[in-house]
Amino acid sequence: MLSVTTISVGQAGSYYQKDSYYVAEGGKGQWAGRGAKLLGLSGEVRQEEYQNLIEGRSPCGKVQLVGDSNNGKELKAGIDLTFSAPKSVSILAEYNPRIFEAHRKAVGTALEVAERYAAGRLYNSDTGKVERFKTGNIVATKFEHRTSRELDPQLHTHSFIANITRLPNGEFRALDRGDFFKQKLYLGQVYRSAMASELQKLGYAVTHDEKGLFEIAGVDKELIKEFSSRSAQIETKKVELRKSFQMRVNPSCLSLPVLIAG
Repeated sequence: MLSVTTISVGQAGSYYQKDSYYVAEGGKGQWAGRGAKLLGLSGEVRQEEYQNLIEGRSPCGKVQLVGDSNNGKELKAGIDLTFSAPKSVSILAEYNPRIFEAHRKAVGTALEVAERYAAGRLYNSDTGKVERFKTGNIVATKFEHRTSRELDPQLHTHSFIANITRLPNGEFRALDRGDFFKQKLYLGQVYRSAMASELQKLGYAVTHDEKGLFEIAGVDKELIKEFSSRSAQIETKKVELRKSFQMRVNPSCLSLPVLIAG
């Protein structure tokens, strides 16, 4: 599963810290992407460098790479791509640490594909138009977590992609985020396919459903349900909302004739 969310500077500055999301489980977050390498970033994420980047500055904070004004609106720090493993994978990972590494490889594969869609925009003074350029580089971080907010097993990685990319002419500009949203389903499938492949290398069999989702074969469905507190909460809320909506609708209104102006 993959979710894609736009994050503002204010959110990015606190989101990964207020719920211990800045510090990934098992250690610090990790830098990823060609853009990160271009800025000399690798290995563990340091908070000061991270904060500078989400505010559009160079890692050292001395150079403003992306404009610090946004027509009075809060600047977008970037986007959050969250890669979530199937529940059966999250459960078995607690017993086989090699599954965590399989997840990391799958996330890495998906980010490499995502990077192909990176683009930036530059104003052309000769034509008076803003031109879009493919850049093929992102500045990304990876924060791995192994439980949900309800403390159920839920292996997932928050990959925050900063709102910055380097154009072919060497200039840094804000990232054009559109293609990441357009390719959400595809990137999610890339992650799942890579994950299934890595699991099969470890000797696990997988079963797929009609939606292309998979689980590890042999993991009892009741066990999966037992460790899916959040899903149960959502289903309960759906029932409540459905009942509430039905109570507010006057059945007689549903049979009113449709009037066509002529």
